[in-house]
Amino acid sequence: MTDTDMCFLSANEALTLFQTKELSPVELLDALIQRVKKHPALEAYYITDEPGAGAFPGLGKLVAYLRERDPKHFAYINLFPTYANEEQLGVSADSAERARVGI
Repeated sequence: MTDTDMCFLSANEALTLFQTKELSPVELLDALIQRVKKHPALEAYYITDEPGAGAFPGLGKLVAYLRERDPKHFAYINLFPTYANEEQLGVSADSAERARVGI
């Protein structure tokens, strides 16, 4: 399967290939990066919208991976607004307060 073929898989097709180990998510991501990184219309890689705090470690790894393969474009993660509550952020008041005071 070519990089172009991989980029046009449906989500269901990709999932089936992941489950049967015929394709890995990393291979698919690499194919996508190679296909788009030189496109003149690419400004950034949109990653996700308003993730909870629990997703940050994995998202950090993804952003680092993208930077290695395409340092010319940034990865965009839309964070919660400042008025998001603790439940939306995925933190407790204690951890939120500790973060505010730097403990």
